Amino acid sequence: MNVKFSVIVPVHNGEKYIDELMSHILEQSQDMETSPEVILVENGSEDDSAIICDRYAGDYEFVSALHFGKIGAYNARREGMRAATGDYLVFFDVDDGISEDLFSELEDYISFFHDRGKRADVILYNAASYDNRDKRLFDFPFEENKVYQDKNDFYEIMQRNDSLNALWNKALSGTLVKRIIDQEDSGAGPEELLNHGEDLLQTAQILDLAVSIAFLDRILYYYRENSEGLTGTYHSEALENQARAWSAFESFARRWSGDEYKEIIDERKTLTCCISVSKLIYSRLSGAVIKRELTAMLEDPFYKQYAFGALPDWAPEEDVFVHALMKDSQPLKKLLSSSRSNRFRQAVKRIIRRK
Repeated sequence: MNVKFSVIVPVHNGEKYIDELMSHILEQSQDMETSPEVILVENGSEDDSAIICDRYAGDYEFVSALHFGKIGAYNARREGMRAATGDYLVFFDVDDGISEDLFSELEDYISFFHDRGKRADVILYNAASYDNRDKRLFDFPFEENKVYQDKNDFYEIMQRNDSLNALWNKALSGTLVKRIIDQEDSGAGPEELLNHGEDLLQTAQILDLAVSIAFLDRILYYYRENSEGLTGTYHSEALENQARAWSAFESFARRWSGDEYKEIIDERKTLTCCISVSKLIYSRLSGAVIKRELTAMLEDPFYKQYAFGALPDWAPEEDVFVHALMKDSQPLKKLLSSSRSNRFRQAVKRIIRRK
């Protein structure tokens, strides 16, 4: 079966990574009967990303570069989905990597189901970290070679933890994407203009509208921890974006399961507050800026409602530590002290590296 893939790549200040990702895509395209449609959605970059995207679009007829200004990751992917014409869409982040046989593995799997008269709206596959490519990131409880139409297990995981959130380990059928866009055009889709929490919303909508889901337990994607990326550093709008994302997500959760997982979702909101605080106090911002931003965060309505609740039992150790500081009788003082200690340690490390 000949499958046409559309590749959606949001690009924001990705000049250091575009060539590497494109080289892997172009190399695989040489062995494909139909070249993948590559859509680079340049998203208000301040470096030379726009120029590089346009260069690839000029050199290869199956590559296009779209420019919309700083519309956010959510809308960047949405615009790519609107422009796509493939049988299946895949989503890459510009600073990540892909397996050398990603397209062939997916095409074989799609053909496997096609030969049996079946089709999956979503093909979920596994991933690894960029620097440890042999260890699976996810231990999903799903079987291969099976099309799931009962989605309750997927709904439960989506509400319990964030292991299903990413779009970069999913291939979506063109028919599912059309339903997503049609829902958005009707005004019934989730909120837009989010740079933080957008994966939570997009994946919830995907699961909600999908008729069938299949799982391929192959490592086809390599996720890079990028401290300079959009989600790797502190952004003042992050907590507000996350609050809106959680509010919209709860409408999905209530429809799927009522209030069965409300306590767990509230714990994840508490973790969201911890992550926001951690990114701020351990950022490279000046002490004065950190104090100003932290003072404002402690008065944020979402923070005041959820920051002091219980954490999920799988919360990272750093966030557990920060959570204890947040619950102290003098949280501002304790958090700023931890921030100063961290800046001192980082300064010492930089001095040692220069020697």
